[in-house]
Amino acid sequence: MLLNESQVIKLVKQKKSDIGYMMSYESRLKVMSEPLFFSELESEVGWDEIKRAIYNSVTQEKYQRVLNYFSYPLAIVSISDDILGDLNRVFNGRNANFGVQYPNKRAEEQTAQMLLNLDTRNYIEKVGRKAFKCKPQSIVVVDKDMNGVPYYVTVMLDKLMSYELTSCKQNFKYIIFHHSDGVDEMGAFKKIAFYDDEFYRVVEVRDGAYSLVLESPHNLGYCPARWFIDTPLNSKDDSKRYAPLSAVLGSMSEWQQFHAYSYYAEHYGVFPVVEYAAPVCEDEFCVNGLVSVPMENGEMSTPSACKTCTANKFSGAGTAIKINPKIDNDENDVSGYFRFISPPTANLEFEQTKQDQRENFIKVNTTGFNDMMNKEAVNADQVRSLMEDRKKPLLKLAGICNRLHRWMVKTAVKLAIDVDVMVHANYGTEWFLLTEAQLQELFVGAKTAGMPESEIDQIYKLLIETKYKGDPQTVRKLMIENNLNPAPYSTLEECYKKLDMGVMQLEDLYIKANFTKFVQRFERENGSLVDFGTDITFEQKIDIIYNTFKTYVKDETEQTDTGESSQQEQGAGASDESVS
Repeated sequence: MLLNESQVIKLVKQKKSDIGYMMSYESRLKVMSEPLFFSELESEVGWDEIKRAIYNSVTQEKYQRVLNYFSYPLAIVSISDDILGDLNRVFNGRNANFGVQYPNKRAEEQTAQMLLNLDTRNYIEKVGRKAFKCKPQSIVVVDKDMNGVPYYVTVMLDKLMSYELTSCKQNFKYIIFHHSDGVDEMGAFKKIAFYDDEFYRVVEVRDGAYSLVLESPHNLGYCPARWFIDTPLNSKDDSKRYAPLSAVLGSMSEWQQFHAYSYYAEHYGVFPVVEYAAPVCEDEFCVNGLVSVPMENGEMSTPSACKTCTANKFSGAGTAIKINPKIDNDENDVSGYFRFISPPTANLEFEQTKQDQRENFIKVNTTGFNDMMNKEAVNADQVRSLMEDRKKPLLKLAGICNRLHRWMVKTAVKLAIDVDVMVHANYGTEWFLLTEAQLQELFVGAKTAGMPESEIDQIYKLLIETKYKGDPQTVRKLMIENNLNPAPYSTLEECYKKLDMGVMQLEDLYIKANFTKFVQRFERENGSLVDFGTDITFEQKIDIIYNTFKTYVKDETEQTDTGESSQQEQGAGASDESVS
């Protein structure tokens, strides 16, 4: 943008009106995901909305009492932590890979160390954890120092002053943000950055006076700023950015409200109430629950609530209710003089079920998590669906990171040496989606459901990779053993049935029954399974080891046959000797 100093300063002074709405949006996310205490919540728009929803639902008296039962940080944050823990797996893709294709060797030599220092992947993970949580409006700027060396800057909403998007509504035409503060011999000053498709500009503010102090051209041809999340929240608003929790903010607010209601109800709805006879209030000045006492001028004081009678309200554990006793004219009736009343808890149980349903809805719509496998047997289709559902949100986040990574690296190299490069960035398509316990359940469920062994095999491999993800040597050894086992997912009893059916050889059954012993013998004689045969293919390695196992079977069966023959001969000899 070809702007003179006055035009730049005019734009700097203009504040973007929608930044306030963007901050309100982030406040809603923050309240639902950040562990904030009462004093911190009071300044948040998201907290005001929760209180307003309660205020509109109950009486003034109950509103105050419900608020008193809120605990801080809000309970909903624990659910957010679970969700974000799952989603942050996007930064640990099992098959993640990155690369840069340079036009020539010189370009690589000039920028390789620079890119290493920038550590784009680590930057994206660090900022991304915050952006996906409650800072979706974060902006990434590729800046440069006095020596022309690029570096990354994160502009949060509290620093953003104004911006304008291009016609496509995705890229910035320019961005204005608070750069820095400082003090020198002339006093305090503030610096404001104005970056567009041609220049890095810095405006200095001293004592209310604005002046352009830096105008440095760049060679990009576009503004060196970009939304961290390039996906808009909806089609109506180009400014608000997508966040994983945005679609369930309403449900999360409902969960938090009813959590407070339930906690409030628990204090009077689950404890026994003592009912005892008290024909009159013990306070002589009490009339129908109001107390008015004589004053010095002879008049009565303004009526106030009787403290004795007030104690009769449902107020938690130890509640006691005073009632008028029932006395029959003909016969004394002692009922109502003193008894314990246990309140019904069905409503509380129902509400807990509803809360569990709300929580499951929130998790399903953010992580793809579904607790069906914890409650019922799963079939093959359900297992496949579960795995795919867990991957979908991660694939979406990975796509955001991929596109951002490519833009950042291309921009940094272009800024440094004015060379265009091809950047490959893939944050992965495979992740450790489930815990060891969940995978164990899936494995058992897959067998029970009669899934094909090829699919059971996939779950098993994922299980051991998850269980031993910090121990690749053990993973490799178990993978080899799995390939050597003639029936890795069948019990011995099942193998005997296979033998009777003619679908398994006796030799293979013998190896199955003695598998651990044969593995140990092979490793004593040839070294570890992992290190053996490093100069041959995996298939050749498995064939050699398995053929060795067959020789073990032959050795043991021959020894058995020889031993039986020897015993028979010894027995015959003894018989002959005794006869003689």
